[in-house]
Amino acid sequence: MLTDGLVVLRNVPVEDYSSVRVELLRLPEFPSGTFLQRVAQFVNRVEMYVFQEQTFNIMPDNTLQDVSLFKAKALRQVLFGTNIQLKIFTVFDCSLDRIPTTLSNAQELKELVMESCIVKGFSFDAFASNSKLLALDLSRNQITQIFPSTLTEQPSLAIETLNLASNQLENVDMTAFAPLTALRMLSLEYNNLMRLAAERTVTWPLLEVIDLHANQLQTLDLQWLVAPNLQRLWLDENRFQSIPPRLRRFPRLQMLGMGMNNFSGIDLAPLNGLPNLTTVDFSYNSNARFIRTSRPVQLPSISYMTAERCALQRFNTTGIDMPVIGYIGLGWNNFSTIPPLRKALPSLETYSLEGNPLSCSTIKNQLDPILAGFIRRLEVSTDPELYVAVQDLILAGNELEYIDMEFFVPLRRLRYIDLEGNRLKRIVVTEGKTIRLPALISVILNENYLRQLNLSEWDAPLLNTLELNRNQLTQLPIGVKRLSALCFLHLSYNHLTSLDLQQFVNLTNLTTIDVSNNRLRIILPLFLPDTNQTTNLITLPRLQHLLLSNNALTHIDFDRLNLPALERLILSANLLHRLPNVFIRRLEVSTDPELYVAVQDLVLAGNELEYIDMEFFVPLRRLRHIDLEGNRLKRIVVTEGKTIRLPALISLILNENYLKQLDLTEWDAPLLHKLELNRNQLKQLPNAIERLYALCSLRISNNHLTSLDLQQFVNLTNLTTVDVSNNRLRIMLPLSLPDTNQTTNPITLPRLQHLLLWSNALTHIDFDRLNLPALESLNLCTNLLQRLSNIFTRYPRLKSVMCIVAMMRRRSKYATLNYNTLSAQF
Repeated sequence: MLTDGLVVLRNVPVEDYSSVRVELLRLPEFPSGTFLQRVAQFVNRVEMYVFQEQTFNIMPDNTLQDVSLFKAKALRQVLFGTNIQLKIFTVFDCSLDRIPTTLSNAQELKELVMESCIVKGFSFDAFASNSKLLALDLSRNQITQIFPSTLTEQPSLAIETLNLASNQLENVDMTAFAPLTALRMLSLEYNNLMRLAAERTVTWPLLEVIDLHANQLQTLDLQWLVAPNLQRLWLDENRFQSIPPRLRRFPRLQMLGMGMNNFSGIDLAPLNGLPNLTTVDFSYNSNARFIRTSRPVQLPSISYMTAERCALQRFNTTGIDMPVIGYIGLGWNNFSTIPPLRKALPSLETYSLEGNPLSCSTIKNQLDPILAGFIRRLEVSTDPELYVAVQDLILAGNELEYIDMEFFVPLRRLRYIDLEGNRLKRIVVTEGKTIRLPALISVILNENYLRQLNLSEWDAPLLNTLELNRNQLTQLPIGVKRLSALCFLHLSYNHLTSLDLQQFVNLTNLTTIDVSNNRLRIILPLFLPDTNQTTNLITLPRLQHLLLSNNALTHIDFDRLNLPALERLILSANLLHRLPNVFIRRLEVSTDPELYVAVQDLVLAGNELEYIDMEFFVPLRRLRHIDLEGNRLKRIVVTEGKTIRLPALISLILNENYLKQLDLTEWDAPLLHKLELNRNQLKQLPNAIERLYALCSLRISNNHLTSLDLQQFVNLTNLTTVDVSNNRLRIMLPLSLPDTNQTTNPITLPRLQHLLLWSNALTHIDFDRLNLPALESLNLCTNLLQRLSNIFTRYPRLKSVMCIVAMMRRRSKYATLNYNTLSAQF
């Protein structure tokens, strides 16, 4: 790099590379100043992972936009020249003890990060000339004081995000913060704050978040603050003994964190007057013995409250009005009786008392209050003339154990019955009676305890859907052959040991049979009228889907089955492999160019395929779904000069194989929107993936990828999900931008919602180069990232972020710290 480095840089083809990494750099002059002037001819961004000089110089007229120094122990001075284009300056682990005096020259600066340095104090006057500065991060310094302004005319600053976490602040006069009129997020977490006050009113009209957790605050009176837009206030890990007063000054407050304080009891009265409060957390107040209110309190929007791992013994709901509360967490407290929460709070869907000292006798004696609101019995009407016009009846999630079908007779227009998730053991019909259900179309009985079901006395001529998943049935429902209109029969997760398809011969409309996850050992036409099997086939003329996975089948005699409409057959996870030559090890390509096969779904999962010629699939012109998961595939090939046309293909599953590469160059699959390649041995993205214009979901987790070039996805305008977790990624960049102006030519993926990058080796991601307007979920856990830019502002639709705990801590609906990983829902 010393003698011919500039020649090398000049010859780098920018259409192929937008990043140049230099492992070792030796220069005759300091590695800043003139050197930065030279490299600015070729790049917009410079990162130095180790910087060993005491001075860093950005000379006048320099055009670099982003400079980062990651380990600069010796650095004591930064010189910013005039007329520079710098927008982001970052320095970690340095010896800077003050804000650089020449910072005012960086007129274009938008983000300044000085983390893990030795700054002991500063004034916001230092940023008076930086009118475009939006984000300031001075976390992990030694700041003990913020000095008041000495300017006669104090300008308003544009700073929106201010991070002063992990310093040594104790008493702060917030008057010094008055110039920050555009502030949206303030973080003072992990200081030693004992007092937070102001000599005069401070107005922050846009402020949304204040994070004061992990300090020494005992009281907090925010009467000095005008913040009409404040939505989140985090006061966890302090020394509060009660909820701070005057919170009603912030009517838009939605979330309040009060966990890990010194409450002896929780009085909800100070929360009155907060119409938008939705979430409050009092967990880990180890001395709190009760929850109550000292005066009536109305919380019209609160839906989520937790007070776990306290010492609670009582929850007095008198005077507490929470009309939409859905969840209350009271786990690991000292409740010896069950508080009557469901009766006092009718909207309550779930409350947790896990880990409390509740005896079995206490629970048994209080079943009624526990189950208050659950239906436990249906009364049969004694009025023979009763007529009820109900069409849809949903009784899911109750405590029904027994039903007399005569209950439904007055409901002559009844079309839909949902009894899922009860405790049904018996459904009976009084002997000699027929239950007429003339309009019934669908019956849902999933997740009950039924061991048998007798349909012999049911008169339901229109019934087309019967679901009995997750019961304890040992045989098909008796009389199922009388349901002549039946189309869909679902019996998965039961105890069936045999299946006689003879019972379905009269069900000419039957399209779907799902008996997966049972104990089936045999599936045969067991009651053919004679032994001539070929002339007396079992015919199911419209059966399209036959799901038999996860059973114990050792043999199926398809010679006895005539299924002309069959499109989908799933036999995975049976015992067919115990017979010789039952595993499919090869797919033979047809030699008939006119062959046409109507199959739409092809499931070949769990076989022993090692090689596939894609020409095998050409006759399957209606093929929509291919599942090859769990084979031994090492190669998927296309004969040279041929194009494989798959005009209807929507989904391709290739998980758990041995593929090291995949070439899609000769594939013509205009509708393919789902491609799964998890748990293979891929070292790069599939070749020509950019040709799959309809692709929505791409999953390549648990492979051997070392880099990811998002430029390959720019033509995939429908792409919503990219999962490359559990790889070996070290770099993720737009590697093929058409010019070096990254800000005017970012990579745009207009519909990408979910980006999963966890468990890789990423040290940096340049979100400035990524335009992801639809991004909702971002997972960066278990990487080597040092920092994140302000992604919340950059991606306004972002709801869920998971990342290694670093300089930033953002919480909204709830946040939990677990194994050095921050999981936050927004």
